[in-house]
Amino acid sequence: MEGTETAGATEDPNPTLVEIPAWCRKRLDGQELKLKGIRLDAEKMEEIVAFLKCPATNVRFLDMANCRLGDDLSATLADVLRVNKTLFCLKLQKNAIGDDGLVAIAEALKENSSVGVMDLAGNLIGDAGAIALADTLRMNRVLYHVNISENKNFTDVGAIALAKGISDNDRTLRAFNAVKNSKLTSVGKTALREACQANPGLTYFV
Repeated sequence: MEGTETAGATEDPNPTLVEIPAWCRKRLDGQELKLKGIRLDAEKMEEIVAFLKCPATNVRFLDMANCRLGDDLSATLADVLRVNKTLFCLKLQKNAIGDDGLVAIAEALKENSSVGVMDLAGNLIGDAGAIALADTLRMNRVLYHVNISENKNFTDVGAIALAKGISDNDRTLRAFNAVKNSKLTSVGKTALREACQANPGLTYFV
């Protein structure tokens, strides 16, 4: 009948909204979410992931340095990178991220079109993680600043793979830092330097 409405029908005015968890609300400053130093467990991480996956979220800078993510929570974060379209800067220093965690992140970045800066300094990345990152650098055309300094588990094998990834990067990369990786010999360092020097627009530290 004209003018009638379906009984009980309601419409959600904003069905995509997911509120930021109360425990970190004060750490949201505009487009920057500052979680540095907070020890995150699986429950808190799931709450953050739900917030960051929400299409209404506009966080561009995510600081998760020293949050004890390890590989498991890093893999959970990788799920965000597959769908989030606003994150630009990702700070993940000193999180005990090893190969499994970086492999998950690197795979997710192949599908990501927004992250330009990634800081992985002071983690536990080995050759498998370095190789995965190298593969991502070949494909990703957004990531331009990468810091993997002070990761003491990867060797010349990982460095040579990264050098190839940098060479195949089509000059998107503009800053690369791999200092203080103690297992690298002159072979790995030379491979990285030569790959970086071939890109005149790239600032590098090896």
